[in-house]
Amino acid sequence: MIKITRLWKSICPEIRDEDMQRSLLAWIFVPIHGNNHWSLVIIQIHNDVAMLAHLVSFQGTHDQEAIFHVLRTVLCLTMPIDPDLVQTGIMNVEQQ
Repeated sequence: MIKITRLWKSICPEIRDEDMQRSLLAWIFVPIHGNNHWSLVIIQIHNDVAMLAHLVSFQGTHDQEAIFHVLRTVLCLTMPIDPDLVQTGIMNVEQQ
């Protein structure tokens, strides 16, 4: 959780720790499967700004831009979110 919090702060530095803790229940976890490998996208919406973090342990197995495009489109069609305010980040994690 500490690594994810650091990633959010690098994506959107104006977020404070208190804001992160208050909105923990609003996080959306999206498992992604591609090329025989799983990864995870975490979505957090804070003050109408959507942040997407892709956690992946094996680079090159997913088309990250395509993943972000699909999720950005779904968020903007289902919620009042400006597509220009959707921020993305990639976190390389240790292999399982």
